[in-house]
Amino acid sequence: KQWYQRRLRASHNVVSPNIRFLIQVPRLYDVYKAKNMISNFEEIIGNLFIPLIEASINPSSNEKLHKFLNMVVGFDSVDDESKADFSMFNSESPTPDHWTSPKNPPYSYYLYFM
Repeated sequence: KQWYQRRLRASHNVVSPNIRFLIQVPRLYDVYKAKNMISNFEEIIGNLFIPLIEASINPSSNEKLHKFLNMVVGFDSVDDESKADFSMFNSESPTPDHWTSPKNPPYSYYLYFM
């Protein structure tokens, strides 16, 4: 619903220098992995950023998304903050294409690659 509302604003030129957005990214890797919708964490990153990068490089490929991106000021990682996250992200952590564990990557891992 939220993406529809944002698309509607962009479609009807509802813009203002006072309106800015954050893109909320839910930490749902483990859910998608359990349903066999993805094979690794790299797919999460690609699904999020490839359309944004393409619209930034070639605005005519998706003019509405390009217009919306001009109002985006950042990203927000969304999760249940009551859940403890004991794993650490370090130089020995697998790269996104090798993160195939059924468990969610740590919060720091999400933020590093976002």
